[in-house]
Amino acid sequence: MSRILIIGEHDGQNLNLAIAKCVRCAQAIGGDIDIAIFGNAVDAIAAEAASLDSVSKVIAVSADHLAAPLAVNWAPEAVALAADYSHVLGPSTTLGRDLMPRVAALLGVNQVSDIMEVTDSSTFKRPIYAGNAIVDVQCAEGQTIVGTVRAASWQAVDASGSGSVESRAAAGSPASHSRYVGLEAGGGERPDLQSAAKVVSGGRALGSVENFELIYQLADRLGAGVGASRAAVDAATAPTTCRWAKRARSSHRTCTWHSVSPARSSTSPASRTRVPSWQ
Repeated sequence: MSRILIIGEHDGQNLNLAIAKCVRCAQAIGGDIDIAIFGNAVDAIAAEAASLDSVSKVIAVSADHLAAPLAVNWAPEAVALAADYSHVLGPSTTLGRDLMPRVAALLGVNQVSDIMEVTDSSTFKRPIYAGNAIVDVQCAEGQTIVGTVRAASWQAVDASGSGSVESRAAAGSPASHSRYVGLEAGGGERPDLQSAAKVVSGGRALGSVENFELIYQLADRLGAGVGASRAAVDAATAPTTCRWAKRARSSHRTCTWHSVSPARSSTSPASRTRVPSWQ
């Protein structure tokens, strides 16, 4: 029988809704389901995790260096617990996509990313090519399966469970090469797309930046997240310039497209080539 460990993501006060969706995925795999909570003074979060349906046990690991959501500190703790489990799962969130590959690397196994459907305990479906194709992934026998769960593909379980909570000391020490600076979130007061119960979407068809405000107004009225593409509207209204911000930097880069018309030839019709120039 499978034994599944889910790494419980939280913000220091509440469990991320994606964890309840990971539990649903674990139910599809079948077997005993435990949740690991890393942090400092996490008793309330551990109790919340223990209340999820089908969760047998919550392992609460508390230490000062685990208080911040640093994957470099959380990964060794997950590896220290992994020996007792056949599967180690985490949500495909920003933290999960940083944490779970580290866990897989330390265990010396490949990671299964974005699990959207379970065929059996070692075979899964996941999207590729930006969701345009679905591929079957089969894991090798006899090794720990490490994977991230695509939260949008699973319904959250309810809080009807009564799992136990076990406290353990941290197995590792703080990383010397990384430190936690802070956490900033964008998007205002609207729900995060990973946890929003409703999502309002739109894009180029709105035709103008002004009309796009209707998306925000509707989302605020419904209490929904916004999954629309403002970039598509900007591209429609100003097609010669595209602009974006790189995550790791505060500066912006602008790409302006210049049309170049090559000379006509007797064998090919006139064509136009768009050449980018970077600023």
